[in-house]
Amino acid sequence: MLIINSHDKSELVGKNINQVLEILGFKTLHLAVMLNDEIIKKSKYNYILKHGDKLEIVQLVAGG
Repeated sequence: MLIINSHDKSELVGKNINQVLEILGFKTLHLAVMLNDEIIKKSKYNYILKHGDKLEIVQLVAGG
């Protein structure tokens, strides 16, 4: 099972993080991404997701 933001997204196993962000409609600017409870750098977004991985994606927004 692949968990993304607390949802089962097993259909995305085998895709890299950049592909998943695009599929899910996230812009890579202003994002924080955690893979298996560790914040990762954009240089690691080519990591291929596999069963057992947990991905958390947080999009930063401006507010006041």
